[in-house]
Amino acid sequence: MPYWNFDGTVASLPRNFTLTTPWSTWANKQHTAFASIDQRFGNGWKLHVGYARTDSRNNTTVANGGAGYPNPATGAGMRLWTGVWGEGKAIYDNYDLYATGPFALLGRQHTLIVGWNGGKQVNSSQGGTSTVLYPAAIPDYRNWTGNIPKPSFTPDGTHTETEVRQGGAYVAGRFSLSEPLTVITGARISNYRTEDSAFDASGKFTGSSNLQKTSDEITPYVGLVYDLNQQMSLYASYTSLFNPQTSKDKNNRLLDPETGTNSELGIKGEFFDKKLNASAAVFRTLKKNLAVLDRSVPAGFLLPDGGNAYVADGDGLTAKGVEFDVSGRITPNWNVAGGYTYLHVATAEGERGEPTQPRHLVRLTSSYKLDSVLPGLKVGGSVQAQSSTWSESWYGRPTAPAGEVSKIRQGGYSLLSVFAGYEINRKLRAQLNISNLTDKHYYRNIGFYDGVFWGEPRNVSLTLTVSF
Repeated sequence: MPYWNFDGTVASLPRNFTLTTPWSTWANKQHTAFASIDQRFGNGWKLHVGYARTDSRNNTTVANGGAGYPNPATGAGMRLWTGVWGEGKAIYDNYDLYATGPFALLGRQHTLIVGWNGGKQVNSSQGGTSTVLYPAAIPDYRNWTGNIPKPSFTPDGTHTETEVRQGGAYVAGRFSLSEPLTVITGARISNYRTEDSAFDASGKFTGSSNLQKTSDEITPYVGLVYDLNQQMSLYASYTSLFNPQTSKDKNNRLLDPETGTNSELGIKGEFFDKKLNASAAVFRTLKKNLAVLDRSVPAGFLLPDGGNAYVADGDGLTAKGVEFDVSGRITPNWNVAGGYTYLHVATAEGERGEPTQPRHLVRLTSSYKLDSVLPGLKVGGSVQAQSSTWSESWYGRPTAPAGEVSKIRQGGYSLLSVFAGYEINRKLRAQLNISNLTDKHYYRNIGFYDGVFWGEPRNVSLTLTVSF
């Protein structure tokens, strides 16, 4: 829903507000078949062969009043975005092959893994025309019901296919250099190719476009683990990154793959006879060619497949921070899990990057068995708190003076959830969950085409689980 009113004030529309239609749908069906074989050998080695195929079909007809800025006095100012596509198809074939096992070298035992994985993905979309029998303008958003004619799509028999092939061989080893020191190192060599193909109504191939390929891309990594004692270990790791992207630009061309590096230094420990685990780490990640939404396109602009247009941020971002985690049992009846993350992201120019991600994030979950009160009863809760975030306004705040950098803001907030579970007998269990107990109003997404998405209000669920 829109964040701004027509005069530049914050719209503050309620959580139950919607400008969609009863017939809007983005339906998707998936079927997956898979098989794998594992052969174990007497010397501790294992050979694994796996295959999976997923067949996906989708049909989409949607309309939503997401364009424009509302005028609370007149109800005018909002317009519909409409998307109508024929059936889309996608087939994914994935293969996995590896061998792993121990070996001896220089009087010590080590572990080696050698393998290859990859596959092919083919996405097919229909050609045709859509018929929309209503105007884009919403006369009065305050009493609009969405009862307008459903658009139709007439296929013309043509279709396009996007084929993506990717695969890579890898080798990795875990080498025990001494009693306290272990080195984990390896590398992957990757190949990637994608191309669009067009077919006429008779199924005849008519041409190709958007060819993109990467050959023999090597991504090495190395890690060290040093055991301080039986409970605590230090570790360090470094790896390069290579990630082909599925995002496309406004001309419907795939973006170049993401590249970068990642390094981490930390300490891990096991306490209370391995019942409680804790860790702390510092990290630094550099990513280039990140996909970011293209702000040069008009409001409501969608690609032929219904996706959004992106551009590649060639200079990239640098993310660094610290992370703490703890999980396990404090007592036989008391379980806890929690963590804290500090994230600092900066652009190549030194400005804050990814401001929609909080700099501070705290998570805490706890549960306690109350068998002394009622056998089979367990209660618990969780808290998640984050610092403020913001997004630069897509088209700028209406009526804003020239040069103003308008921001869509989400203040810091906390969400509290609780639960109570009761084991009625060995085969029947009931659990009551209350999420967002305080009914906190917050946005779960900010800035998408100058819009916001409300987070879920308080909700209650009761679950009965039967085992047999």
